[in-house]
Formats: sequence, structure tokens, C-alpha cells
Amino acid sequence: MNRYVMLNQLGDGTYGSVVLGQRIDTGEKVAIKRMKRKYYSWNEAMNLREVKVHQLIIPTYWYAYVVAVSP
Repeated sequence: MNRYVMLNQLGDGTYGSVVLGQRIDTGEKVAIKRMKRKYYSWNEAMNLREVKVHQLIIPTYWYAYVVAVSP
């Protein structure tokens, strides 16, 4: 997470909240999902129903911008 600066909260959902972030080196703005629950492995987090839906809708974009943030 040291590559991003969190700017403001965009919304709140079942699994966590979404914040607007900005990548420090490029200035690119991204949406960052802050999970409410701590996941102990990448596979555990990627098996969430919500994540699977995102992968179906936008598969290549999703993998490029997934940022894991622990609470």
C-alpha cells in the first residue's frame, strides 16, 4: 500500500468500503476496496462471490488493479 495515497471514501458495501486512491509514481486514480474481514491468503479473498462477478465482467482490468488492504 505504500504505492498509493487514499483520497476519499466512495462507498460502503457488504464486504468492505471503496476509497478513491492515487498511485504515487504515476498519479493514476484507482478504486481501492478495503475489506472488512482479514483474509489470510490471496486465494481466500479471490474466492468471494463479489470478486468472481467482477472477474466475469472485466477480467483483464480486474487483475491489473487489485490492491489488497487489510483493515
